[in-house]
Amino acid sequence: MQPDMIRARDVIPDGILSVQQMIREMQRFLTESIKNGMEKDRLYAFGEKAALPVLFLLVIPVWGAAQILNTPVICVYRFGIYGICFLLGYYVFSHKKVTDRLACVSVPLATAAVVLAVFYVRYYFGENYAEEPVVNSPFSILYGWTVCLAVLGGMKRWGNRTSRKTAWLSKKSYGLYLFHYLALSAAAYFLDRYTKVTGLQPTFCRELQPMRAAIFSMS
Repeated sequence: MQPDMIRARDVIPDGILSVQQMIREMQRFLTESIKNGMEKDRLYAFGEKAALPVLFLLVIPVWGAAQILNTPVICVYRFGIYGICFLLGYYVFSHKKVTDRLACVSVPLATAAVVLAVFYVRYYFGENYAEEPVVNSPFSILYGWTVCLAVLGGMKRWGNRTSRKTAWLSKKSYGLYLFHYLALSAAAYFLDRYTKVTGLQPTFCRELQPMRAAIFSMS
């Protein structure tokens, strides 16, 4: 742990860590600790064997986790679903073979995600996506999980390349994640204020939610 903190101080004047840099250091320390301690763990090795049907059926425990550990004050703090997705990201989706399997069915996954998006918007249009009963409904979880799988498979198939732009995005990805909601909310506000489509603001935010989750899982 000490070497990580020394490296952090080397790049920050006067040894002062910003909030973003502190989170990065904590995330890196926890990730390296888990990796070093569990690299040879049976559960980690077992995750690599997850076939496509298993990846699809993981939506069931994800839905179950979405029903627990939700804070009553700030409704977007959902520790149940965030926790299980973090663990699945390490034990299952960190394996190249798993993302390769998703890449093989990226087109059907993308098609399914688009179809579900159409029905989702039609059914929940104008409702608050971040609150009950929408946020934890089986359809919401199914839609979000399908989009996550589609993004992971699609990016492995078509986005697995490096350029100056992707290198910049990779370097800034966590900062973009932390502060993207300001731009998202501003765009939703102006769309709602200067268009005459009722309920456009919550719908606009909701439709980007699964994409945000998938991008964060890859950053």
